[in-house]
Amino acid sequence: MKMMANDIENHLRRKFEADLQARVRRTQELSYLRIIGGHYFAAASSQCLELYRDGYMLGCIMCSQVLLEAVLKFVAQRSKMEYRNEVEDLIRDLEAKKILNDKALNAAKLAWRHRNDFHHLNPGISVIDLETKAKECVEATCTLEEEIFGASFVAGALSPRNQIYWDIDSDGTAPVYLRQLDV
Repeated sequence: MKMMANDIENHLRRKFEADLQARVRRTQELSYLRIIGGHYFAAASSQCLELYRDGYMLGCIMCSQVLLEAVLKFVAQRSKMEYRNEVEDLIRDLEAKKILNDKALNAAKLAWRHRNDFHHLNPGISVIDLETKAKECVEATCTLEEEIFGASFVAGALSPRNQIYWDIDSDGTAPVYLRQLDV
């Protein structure tokens, strides 16, 4: 039996209103950059934040862990490091070469824990608090992004701390990805 559009709309409205306060709370908990480099993973990064805000914890965890892997590989590539297939090896190499600060590396390690369990939907995930793990993962990606895409504004212009991670054109401009969850 096909549902009527009005019934679907009412169901979605009730679900949204029932979840609204939790979404507000989760949005307030997040500390994220409003501007990041306009790279191939920027949309995925924003969607990780939205998945967490909207309560899709399993999706948030999986998306954040995929994003974490992509960002770490991006950092390695921009730092002219040898490609590593295993993320654990990549994290160790980044740590040994002091490419990223300890805060970013520790966040990456924490988010990567249980990665295979979530990737393969192993039964062990049933005993993990999904909201806590999702928050851990999304905060880790935010910490990593702060390290690589942190910037300030000087005379109204974006001034990246680590230019190696930005695609700065000859005219001094760079493609960016803008995001705002709370408006």
